[in-house]
Amino acid sequence: MPRRIEFGTEELVVHLTGLVHYESLTTDLHIPYRSIVRASAEPFVPPLGTIRWFGTHVPFTDIREGRFSHEGAWYFFSVEDRRKAVTLWLEGYSHGDAKEPLKVVVLGTPEPEALLKEVEQHRSRSGPPPPA
Repeated sequence: MPRRIEFGTEELVVHLTGLVHYESLTTDLHIPYRSIVRASAEPFVPPLGTIRWFGTHVPFTDIREGRFSHEGAWYFFSVEDRRKAVTLWLEGYSHGDAKEPLKVVVLGTPEPEALLKEVEQHRSRSGPPPPA
């Protein structure tokens, strides 16, 4: 699997490995549960006109790895098949040295419903998201 997801007490850690690490130009994402506003296993369709900044996009496929933007909003994709992914809508989370917060993180997984359930369980234990 090109990504491994670890559930800590305060944050979800996405470890990107192998080619995905190089394609996305990222090693790990540390996402505090309190920054996750909503999570879904519904297929995420990137807005038309989304621009790749740091990463990879294979045209005519769902393969996207790295940071993308659309109308001032930032997205992080690590997915090969959007029908097998979990989408996290975030508030107040910036990755690494980036000043712009990520709005959405889409993570590919062989079992989206199982991952979604795990995310929701940890999220509910962490308390409400920070005020906007």
